Amino acid sequence: MVEGTYLVKEYQGKILDVLAEIISHGFGEMTVQIWETKGSFKTGITIKAGRSWVYLIDKEVPELKDIL
Repeated sequence: MVEGTYLVKEYQGKILDVLAEIISHGFGEMTVQIWETKGSFKTGITIKAGRSWVYLIDKEVPELKDIL
């Protein structure tokens, strides 16, 4: 796991871990895909690098005044 004096979210740490593995191995490819889910106010993050990790992050529900 990534160590330091700052806080990172779990998916951010996984991105850094996978990138470090690729760099130390000498070759490879990593894809990060970010998408929105309809109607549930979530953001999805998929990290692919030989295997995949999927994270769903809850978003704040917009206030009614923002919609009208």
